Amino acid sequence: MKNKKIISLLLAFMMMLSVVPMYASAAEPEVLTKSNITQYPTISFKNADGKFYAGQMVGDGLIINDDEIVTDASGNQVAGHVEFIDLTATNTLSGSGRADIKFVPDDATSYTGFDFPRCRYVTYPITITTPVFIDENDTIPVATEVEPGATLSTSTLSGAKVKNPYNEAEPKALASVWQWRDGSIVVNESGYYEAYLFISSGYEDLSAQVYVKIASNIPETTISEMPVIEPLVYDASMTLKDVVIKGGVAVLKNEGTVVDGTFSIAESAKDYSLSVGNYNVPVTFTPADPEAALPYTFDIPITVTKAPIKFVDENGNEIIPEITVPYGTKLTDGNMRYYISQAGCTAVAGKDGCYYGATDADGYIFGTSASGEAPEVGTHYYEFIARPYTTVGVTSYYEDTVLKLKVTVTPVEAEMKLDTSAIKGTDGLELWVWNKDTSSAARPEGTFTVYLDGAVYKDNVKYGEHFTWQPAESKTYEFKATYTPTENDPFTIADFTMSRDIKLTRKLTASENILKGYGDFKYGATVEISANLTAENFAGWKVTDAKGNEVTLDGVDNSKTKITITMPDYDIHVEALEKNASSGGSGGLGDIDFGDLSEGDSEWAIINIIRNIIAMFKSFLQQLIETFQSIGD
Repeated sequence: MKNKKIISLLLAFMMMLSVVPMYASAAEPEVLTKSNITQYPTISFKNADGKFYAGQMVGDGLIINDDEIVTDASGNQVAGHVEFIDLTATNTLSGSGRADIKFVPDDATSYTGFDFPRCRYVTYPITITTPVFIDENDTIPVATEVEPGATLSTSTLSGAKVKNPYNEAEPKALASVWQWRDGSIVVNESGYYEAYLFISSGYEDLSAQVYVKIASNIPETTISEMPVIEPLVYDASMTLKDVVIKGGVAVLKNEGTVVDGTFSIAESAKDYSLSVGNYNVPVTFTPADPEAALPYTFDIPITVTKAPIKFVDENGNEIIPEITVPYGTKLTDGNMRYYISQAGCTAVAGKDGCYYGATDADGYIFGTSASGEAPEVGTHYYEFIARPYTTVGVTSYYEDTVLKLKVTVTPVEAEMKLDTSAIKGTDGLELWVWNKDTSSAARPEGTFTVYLDGAVYKDNVKYGEHFTWQPAESKTYEFKATYTPTENDPFTIADFTMSRDIKLTRKLTASENILKGYGDFKYGATVEISANLTAENFAGWKVTDAKGNEVTLDGVDNSKTKITITMPDYDIHVEALEKNASSGGSGGLGDIDFGDLSEGDSEWAIINIIRNIIAMFKSFLQQLIETFQSIGD
């Protein structure tokens, strides 16, 4: 028995040993921690506008992008996914939120971990939510009546409940209650007072003008025909007191009897400024007889549209900006702001101003390229579009507006002169109109009228056109030119003048015994005349005009063989008289018949020279003979 017992114990021990390897072969799951994360997940937004709103549930607004990478101790990527711990979590504060997440491995037997709150989280920006009314017909809270002289806080507000448009079950929005902006106000008459609704920092505050009625036995009124306020255009200086109310009929409540009175903006709202958008404006009906009916205040919906941009002068009157530039000025789009400033006006386009561009996105205001254009003389209107500067996320109160710039181009002054050149062989001139400043590029297209001594000499003269003039007498001539511009001529040209002191050319002919002093001379010229005669043979001078009439000239001295005269303003003939003009028939050249030769012929000039030489030689021989005779005596 004892051996059997021992054998049984050994068998049991062996069985235990055989089981131990089985348990040892089963590995424990690997615990994953943050250190196993090699790439963290990202999130995106479900809303079409790419935002997550306060009060919205995490599961309704956020998406985890399946891009987290987790590796085990051996460096192998662990298959699995990331999920939110609480899909119904919300955040009603502004700023940023945090949503707890965890990694769930596909193989839960091999891996564990990430299974406790806040083991991992993602952050996201929160956009402020604008609450909406649960009932679109219940948007203004109702106030209970108050006794005259009581504070506003004694009136209880109810109704106008709101909800979160992204989470209709969000409790903070549903539980929110309207409050008076200033409950300490003493109420002495029925009227509108401001109430507000605050939910949390993640919600936009709402406000409303709420009618509070004084407890009274005077019948109440109601509106049977609503007055209207026409759509308004935004004006920075406009308040509700500037609004015009048209029409409307008030009646006694529950009776229908028409009550006389007037409609006006509620006193508490008159100083409110209006921006662009839709509003409910509090309007009060005031009975003509305050004992017959109570005033009644209600809302009228109005719309304020964006205002067009405009230019105004110093008095606030709308104008078209106008600039004046001289001809040749090049206008470019890049200088548009400067042109507007030069026009002396102000652009009404909000506090940030505006910028200017072409009405065509691919075009230009001036010309067809960035280099601009230089417009012709006259008045031009250029259309452009004014766009308000805007801040990202802020709605502008002004709309893009097509406007005009008036540009007046004035002519520029150009100085001209009469240019001249002599006509060869005459006393005449060739004339033409030219720039006084030769470097100027001005080429006027109009015509000039040229006056001579006050009378029109030539008209319709073009710039640079040549014409001629021959003087009739010796004197000072006065020329004047006037300019007739073309339509929209780019130049203004003042009258210009020119004086010319003309001395005509006169002919001086001489007898054959004059050595020099004949030819063509200007009137007034100084002419030296020498006789080819000895003093003994010289008998004086004879001067005649073209008709043969003897004339007397200053400078003619009959005792001298050489004289200096001033050329008169007519042709003259000068002759040196000889004492023995008829003697000496010794066969000299004076006795030779020269046939048809005349004074103007070149052959005559040669013969005259020879004659003078012979006369000089005869004079020399005569003096030599007289000398020998005196020696002999």
